[in-house]
Amino acid sequence: MSGPVLGPNGYSKLVLGMSFADAKQTGLLAGADTPPTGCADYTLTEGTAGVRNVTISDTLGIVSFEASGAHTPERIRVGSTKDELEAAYPALGKSGGGYSAAAGSGSSYLFMVDDRNRVASLLLVGPATC
Repeated sequence: MSGPVLGPNGYSKLVLGMSFADAKQTGLLAGADTPPTGCADYTLTEGTAGVRNVTISDTLGIVSFEASGAHTPERIRVGSTKDELEAAYPALGKSGGGYSAAAGSGSSYLFMVDDRNRVASLLLVGPATC
């Protein structure tokens, strides 16, 4: 499977915990003129083909990524089946209305599955969130 990867630490040059200033310096954040007050979502300069948005906290740095076209290293993406999800993550746990899987370094993947048993959303979240 080709395409962008949302890895256990982040996406491209953006990593969980990275400060807004450091994230801005990568040149990947669109509309990054204003630092977050509390938490704010930012889109990427490359558009939304890989990641819909990145959430940045003024105190915690990058806390999450919401995938659009990106896939996990285990090749799960929006549109994957629940069976594929369970096969890729045998230790998959229930989390609210969805599922979670440890990604490493204290981070987790969160998956929402729709009524067709397909992954409807995919997030990478750090150990601290907004």
